[in-house]
Amino acid sequence: MVPTASHRTAALRTAILILATLVGALFATPETAPAKAFSNGSIDSPVVVLPDRLLHGGLPETAPIDIAFVTASDTSVDLSSLRVLVHKFFGWFDMTNRLRSDARAHISARGIHLDSGMLPAGEYEVWVSLRDMKGRLVEATGIVHILSLQAAGKSPS
Repeated sequence: MVPTASHRTAALRTAILILATLVGALFATPETAPAKAFSNGSIDSPVVVLPDRLLHGGLPETAPIDIAFVTASDTSVDLSSLRVLVHKFFGWFDMTNRLRSDARAHISARGIHLDSGMLPAGEYEVWVSLRDMKGRLVEATGIVHILSLQAAGKSPS
């Protein structure tokens, strides 16, 4: 059987995710621990990658946060489809426009980068949704843990 382009794309994407996980594990510090990848299960669906430390254990409030987007090689992320919601006491709040307009947040086809100190300490239920240019949807959700300086065992500078 001759591998098709979609099989090669899926294999390449899987290899990239495995390599990224291995490199992350080798060079991991508490702030850059391995990650958890979310996809819709389809071979070519986009993937949202959240740092495992953000979901389990927590990152200090002074640490930057990086959420990566991975797509098949024949497409890219449709940034107009990006939605980031945060659950607070009375329901879900759409934070997408706030992130797009905040100078401390950097959104690109590669992912979302939040500068250090952007999120105060606490627990946040977060939902990230996006599509690739072929319309394939991925959703990621999790409880994000941001630790205060005292809880993280660091003293303020």
